[in-house]
Amino acid sequence: MIINFYELRVWQKANILALQIYKVTKKFPSDEKFNLTSQLRRASTSVGANIAEGFGKNTKNDKLRFFHQARGSLYETLNFILFCKDLKLIKDEEVEQLIEEYKGLIRGLNSFISSFSESTAR
Repeated sequence: MIINFYELRVWQKANILALQIYKVTKKFPSDEKFNLTSQLRRASTSVGANIAEGFGKNTKNDKLRFFHQARGSLYETLNFILFCKDLKLIKDEEVEQLIEEYKGLIRGLNSFISSFSESTAR
């Protein structure tokens, strides 16, 4: 039985993606520090933060609201990754790696939300 949010595989994957985002954005130009660097980092860290916060809520609806917010933050993260790719701020091979992490995480998060919804509906 999982008793801490950091034991959730979906949170672990979210944390890995956020760490990769931090690594990639360290190379961004300094004039992007308060714009794209900040926005991409905030969106990526928000995924895990919302999973953690939802884990700590008491009601099914509160939990689901935060898990859905995590999914929204993940889509926001992808948006910024693609935008930074178009601006040539992220190398193609780094983009491919980030998108692969995104794909695994979105599948895992969707499964997590579905499983949670089904298990608490009974």
